[in-house]
Amino acid sequence: MKHPLPLISFGAIALITSLAACNNQSAVSPSSGGAVVSPGETPTPDTPAPAPELTFTALEWSATPISLEIQGQLGQTFEFSCPPGSANQPVWGTGIYTSDSSICTAAVHAGLFTAETGGDLSLEVLAGENFYTGSSQNEVTTDDYGPWEHSFRFPEAIVSDQNQPPTIRWDSTPGSFSIGENIGDRYRFTCPAVAELQTQALIWGTDTYTNDSAICVAAVHAGKITALAGGPVTIEITPGEDSYSGGDRNGVVSADYGPWGSSFIFVDE
Repeated sequence: MKHPLPLISFGAIALITSLAACNNQSAVSPSSGGAVVSPGETPTPDTPAPAPELTFTALEWSATPISLEIQGQLGQTFEFSCPPGSANQPVWGTGIYTSDSSICTAAVHAGLFTAETGGDLSLEVLAGENFYTGSSQNEVTTDDYGPWEHSFRFPEAIVSDQNQPPTIRWDSTPGSFSIGENIGDRYRFTCPAVAELQTQALIWGTDTYTNDSAICVAAVHAGKITALAGGPVTIEITPGEDSYSGGDRNGVVSADYGPWGSSFIFVDE
């Protein structure tokens, strides 16, 4: 007498078939991106793609953000390359430069490379400033300027402490920043220390000076700083005077003058 075959459910059959298929198939590692890996083999991770190389656009030394038509792209960063050349193009500002300044000459001023070697740079487009202070560094002298619509800077350059008053040149005047007519406004600057006072920077008046007088030279004349030490000074723009009396003080001689449109004085803060 034959024994009846045991009943096996369709679910049990499916389970047995699935287990057999697993035993006969090679393992697939999720971390291998779907690659087939033999049992017991350690999956090899995908090799990361190399970082894209920066492309530096070659510039002429006369190139500016305005001539390149990038001055309005605020916050954008551009990569440029300057060939060896001559850093004799005009630049306005220190650390932050007007958008009509030579990019390559500004990069030399900022200390990124020399004119003889040239080099690569990153440039960030910024909004305009109320005024720009010129300075002499790295064999490049930049000029002061007043309000300008757009600016740029080099993110990798060492920037002075923005909480400190901007350092100005010894021949800087309120007029060179276009602030000479802003009656009642106060401005704080830093005069750099110098071994010898440049007497060709002329001043007119005593205690109250014409707005085309050199701020730092007037500060020495007024007894606020010395040339050897330099230091911070605060000026206030005041109305013009009918006449200005010169005088010899602290090794500085100021001149007399007649009526003038506006003036400045030094204030303590």
